[in-house]
Amino acid sequence: MDDDTIDKFTSQSVYDHDGSEKTPLYNKNNNEKALLKLIVAFCMVFCVGLLFILLIHIHYGSNQLVPHGNVASDNDQCSQYGIDVLKMGGNAVDAAITTALCNSVTLLHLSGLGGNGVMVVYDHRTGIGNTIDFRATHSSNNIIGVPGFIAGLFYANVKYGILPWKTLVEPSINLAKTGITVTESLLEAINQNTSKLVEDENLKHWLSIVSNSSLGQIVKAPNGLIKTLTLISLHGPIGK
Repeated sequence: MDDDTIDKFTSQSVYDHDGSEKTPLYNKNNNEKALLKLIVAFCMVFCVGLLFILLIHIHYGSNQLVPHGNVASDNDQCSQYGIDVLKMGGNAVDAAITTALCNSVTLLHLSGLGGNGVMVVYDHRTGIGNTIDFRATHSSNNIIGVPGFIAGLFYANVKYGILPWKTLVEPSINLAKTGITVTESLLEAINQNTSKLVEDENLKHWLSIVSNSSLGQIVKAPNGLIKTLTLISLHGPIGK
């Protein structure tokens, strides 16, 4: 292309619909602006679509938007067992059951298998909450109460849980075999109620060991508790 042709091309005018004169450089800038607007519009549509999908997932999807949540309880080890259950794919009900059973080992003088409880289960997808009342049921004379702790947790697992019942009980069995930490609260409870305790010789022997232990010492849980938890893991509240 010779110089005359180049000069003719670069000096050629382009006219807009209103008759105003435009240069080729002006058209190039306009094309870039149009492309930029198209990119921005695409990004906006993509973000809106992504937000819509996220909202749908929150409302209809899994109960958990992260691999696992967190658990708080009276004992660090029990809380960790609950977190482990969430990591295994269990839901909040499974974690609560595992943690409660663990507390019945670490705090057996405050939260034993012969206790009671109430559990509130809320489904964020439906906005509906349900209450499981497993407080003690009393006989006609209103003196003897039948503990509902295990029956209530078992019912919660069947109705709302994901993981098998045995999986939720096993951490407590392992902890009971490994040993629990002697706390000031446990020693105080034993010393204050020694005269009221049952005549079971094995239990008396265990209580004697604990009462003569120092704070922070690890003591294996009573054999009766380990056996009971094992039966519960296999047969639920029936225990046999």
